[in-house]
Amino acid sequence: MKRSRTAVAALALLAGLLVAGCGGSSSGGGSAVAGLGAKAPAAGSQHRGGTLTVLSNEDVDNVDPGISWDVPSWGLLTFVTQRQLLQYKPSDPTHLVPDIAAAMPTISADNRQITVKLKPDVEFSPPVSRPVTSADIRYAIERGFTRNVASGYAPTDFIALKGAPAFMNGKAAHIAGIETPSPTTIVFKLSTPTAGNFVGVLTEPLASPVPAEYARRFDAQNPSTYGTHQVATGPYMIANDSSGTLTGYTPKWFTYFIGDAHIYENHLDMLREQLTREPLPAPRLELSDRIPDRAVTGRYEPEWLERVEPADFSLVGYRHHPPLTAPMAV
Repeated sequence: MKRSRTAVAALALLAGLLVAGCGGSSSGGGSAVAGLGAKAPAAGSQHRGGTLTVLSNEDVDNVDPGISWDVPSWGLLTFVTQRQLLQYKPSDPTHLVPDIAAAMPTISADNRQITVKLKPDVEFSPPVSRPVTSADIRYAIERGFTRNVASGYAPTDFIALKGAPAFMNGKAAHIAGIETPSPTTIVFKLSTPTAGNFVGVLTEPLASPVPAEYARRFDAQNPSTYGTHQVATGPYMIANDSSGTLTGYTPKWFTYFIGDAHIYENHLDMLREQLTREPLPAPRLELSDRIPDRAVTGRYEPEWLERVEPADFSLVGYRHHPPLTAPMAV
């Protein structure tokens, strides 16, 4: 016997993202909803704390600040929950300003060294609840080079750090070009005279601090599960429950956006034919009974994502039109 589920499977995060304010509120908190076309709050209605619900027609690619790599992830999630050494003001996207940094970085005369002083009062959300240190920045960047996190842009944007290739290839315990002489000082040493450019990458999510003593147990898994248990340094934090489930929304529709799509002249006939076809009824996706159903067991068992096999899935009632072919576009 098999369980049937709709073929238009869904990502709960697509329906909305629920984040809770980290700051306290003398007014008792509140809530706000942001979405496409949403109007700005009326003057005087803003308040500290409460809940921010973001509605989007596009999902984030990952909730881990070291893994996420697309605009929805950075704009809707990472920059809301995480702070970086430097950032841009919303009203001025062309000039960098200190964020976790206490002041703008100092760059050496040879353009190969960057020294940044940290504010002493930026803290992680619970359960870590301690001030951010330079070691947290170093760990965040280094984890991006590891197999279990594998940041898509660490090997390009941060490769100028001395010793980054050796660390990435498992030949060093740390990136030699990141030094932490004190809890509030971090020094970046580069293999090329590109400090002016490297300062800009300190605004990226990979430079968001991660507490090693808390995150290591999640980073030991492949892939890392730190994202669903992350702590925040920004004005909001993700409202996780004890299982790591993010929003509590019931999954709805999966929406896919094609980026950089092309239609070539020798494909026009095929495309016109496709546009004349009526959609066929959607099939059902059936899952094997050996896969636990959380609605029945009441247990959250994400380890099954590593155990399922192709034979556990079948499409029932799948119909399709005759195939279309087109010449190779060269």
